This record gives sequence, C-alpha cells and structure tokens, in this order.
Amino acid sequence: MKTTVAKLSDAIGMFSDRILQEADALRGRKRANKAAIRFVAIGACVAVVVLTGVAYLNRDVELPVEPVEPEVTEEPIIEDEPVIEEEEPITEDVIEPDKTPTYEDDSVWDGNYEVMPEVSVGGGGDENYEFIETTSRDKIGSISTEFIYLDYIGWDAATEWIREHASINLTYTSVAESANLYSFILYFEIPDETVREILKSQQLGLTDAEFTDEEIDLLLSRDNEAIAAYFAADTTIVKGENIYSLYWIYCHSIDDYIAEGITQEDIAEILPKFDEVGMSNAARQAITAKLEDYINGNY
Repeated sequence: MKTTVAKLSDAIGMFSDRILQEADALRGRKRANKAAIRFVAIGACVAVVVLTGVAYLNRDVELPVEPVEPEVTEEPIIEDEPVIEEEEPITEDVIEPDKTPTYEDDSVWDGNYEVMPEVSVGGGGDENYEFIETTSRDKIGSISTEFIYLDYIGWDAATEWIREHASINLTYTSVAESANLYSFILYFEIPDETVREILKSQQLGLTDAEFTDEEIDLLLSRDNEAIAAYFAADTTIVKGENIYSLYWIYCHSIDDYIAEGITQEDIAEILPKFDEVGMSNAARQAITAKLEDYINGNY
C-alpha cells in the first residue's frame, strides 16, 4: 500500500513541476492563451487536492477503529393474560314427563280371561294392521281409488260399506264379506273386464303391491277358499274361506275357537305373533294365559 502511494506521490510531483513551468512561461508572454491559463489553474487545483490525499494516505499513524455493535431493539414480550371465562351457574335439567301413552306398563292381569282387558284399536298403541286385519294389505287388503270412484259406486257408498265390513267390527270373517278388494268387487258387482283393466294399468313394476296376471286370474275365479288361503295376512288363522285376525282371537273365547274349528295347533302357531302387538302388560298376560290354557287343554 505504501509503495503504491509513493509512486503516486512522485507522479503528482512531476505533474506539479510541469504546471509551474507552464506558469513561468505564461508570465514571460505578453498575451496569454486563455486555454493555457485555464489548464494551469485547473491543474493547480487538482494538484492541491491530490497532494492532500496522498499526504493523508502516506501517514504511518493508523487511526483506531472502534467496533460498532449493531443496535438491537427488542420489542417487549407481551404475554396474554389468561382469559377467565365466567362459569354459568349450574342448574339441574328439568326433565319433562313423557306424556306418550305406554302399553308396556305395570298393569297386572286380574286372572280372569273370561273378561279380557280392554285394548285400544281406534287410536293408540294397539292400532296396527297386523292386529286387526285379515287380508294382506299389500294385496287385496287395500282398495285403490280407481275402484272407489267408478261412476256407479262413488265415495260415499264405498266408505260406508268399508266402515260396516271392517275387521274391527268382528262381524265378518269370510273373505267374501270382510272389507277387502275381492268382497268389494263382489258387493258392487264390478265387471271382470273393468277389474282386469284397472289392475293391469297398475302393473308398473314399482311395488310388490301390484297384482300379477296370475293373481288377477285368481281374484276373478270366485274361489273363496283359494282366495282366502292366498291373500290372508301372515298373522291370521285361515279356516276354509274364513280368516281370523289376532284381534278376533283376542276377543273370543276358547269355546268360540272350538266352534270355528280352530285347533290347539293353530293357536300354538299364532301365539308368538302377539309379541308384535303393542298392548298393556295386563292384556298381554291375559291373552297369553288364555291361549296357553287352550294349548295345554286346561279349560
């Protein structure tokens, strides 16, 4: 570094001498060239500045350099204060009493099944198809509106007939008389052509309730026993053309069973079906006792 400064100092010295010579020459002339005068003046200024810098670089004294530590400004760490949630006052839940009628209650049968406990079939837990109906609801147990609204029948006449022949009345057990599509056709004398046309128009392949061609033929055969055997509900006892519902069995006596030809084997087969019926404990105890007595010959 010092060698380079020395060389630079010598060069500047030579340049300074040159400037001085030019200045002496100008003093000897009467008319000085303006450009030459400008050159001398600028050169003199440059020489002064450069010599000052060289003098500084040529010093042997090194200025101490104090290390400057970077200024670190730390933001204060603010810790969130824990949020204390106000606890809601503990209150005991108020449980409203269930007002839904229950049929599996604590009622107890009085031991006399000659007078069976009353069951509700008009509106309540005991009102279900399997309990009171005789024929399969998915087939002739339902009467479509196409039959009810025929010109020679009408809504009023149809509904009045259905109410009278309903199984809940316990009046009719014959498939040709209790309320179903077959007995409806017979009672209102609907022509076979009309029956076949309506039922075939409903063959859309959407539900199992649609009649097949074979079932339509059976319905129009007028064979009461064959129709009863085929279209009876699974929860019934069939004897000839007569169909006995669980409700009929519940309401009638052992003597009535015998009179209708309902055997102990028939009752033993139908007894588990009562487990599917909603009824009070007293009613269930009574029907179970009556049917088991008949099955076991204790009557």
